Amino acid sequence: MKTISLSIRVGMATPALLLSCAVAFAQPGGEVGEASPEALDAAFTAEDAAREAAMFSDTILERTPSDPLAAARQAADLVVRARVIAESVHYDANDLPFTHTRFAVEELIAGESTANELVLVQEGGPSRTKPEMVYMVSESHYFNPGDEELLFLKLASEISATGSLRVDVQERFSVRDGRVYTESGRGLILSPRANGAGHRLSLSADRHPDPGFRQIRIGSHTFTRHYGGGGNQEDADGEDAPATSQRSSASPAPSYRDSADVESFIAAISN
Repeated sequence: MKTISLSIRVGMATPALLLSCAVAFAQPGGEVGEASPEALDAAFTAEDAAREAAMFSDTILERTPSDPLAAARQAADLVVRARVIAESVHYDANDLPFTHTRFAVEELIAGESTANELVLVQEGGPSRTKPEMVYMVSESHYFNPGDEELLFLKLASEISATGSLRVDVQERFSVRDGRVYTESGRGLILSPRANGAGHRLSLSADRHPDPGFRQIRIGSHTFTRHYGGGGNQEDADGEDAPATSQRSSASPAPSYRDSADVESFIAAISN
């Protein structure tokens, strides 16, 4: 069996307050320890009722008036439909690997650029001195040549070594057979907002079975990602096993097959 060593760097974790549940608190004599059922009922508001109802139904509570696609478009310098044409690994003076991913721009959706080719430079890749070792960074995006992508990009301050326009990825959506998916293969269900302009995005209950959503190829190495959902089990077709649901047969959970087609998705970004 061949052993591959990984060097993985993760982002800095946000400090969290850890509470111990094993501490018992003594109640002062004569003081009421908990509210009566009547007091709890009196404090139960209409907002609490709506929140509780949403836990046991298909009701969607709008939490923000913002359009997620519009917000992503406004935060990006460029939005493009592009195809991965090549990947290569370069090393700095300390032999630290950097993976260069080159994209051919097929459509400029938002922003201003005349570039036909873009380059994404990310830290990570095979070790130069120990080929059996791979350096990976948790926040990196992984691509395979031939992949079609919808990318929300920020322009990097540097120009790549080849003179191509260098970019950083803010949001990424993958295209398979004319439909749009998340980086992990979940379908994106596009629907108009009930109040006001814009669109709401929701995810399919399962994932596209294309192996490209699970496999990461770095140099001569191939790694497989394992996703949660359905008890982290997958059915014979490679899709996530559906979790037990309270939904009725008249309102089934959306499938990855219901994902938005790329033309409708681009129109939603543009409008």
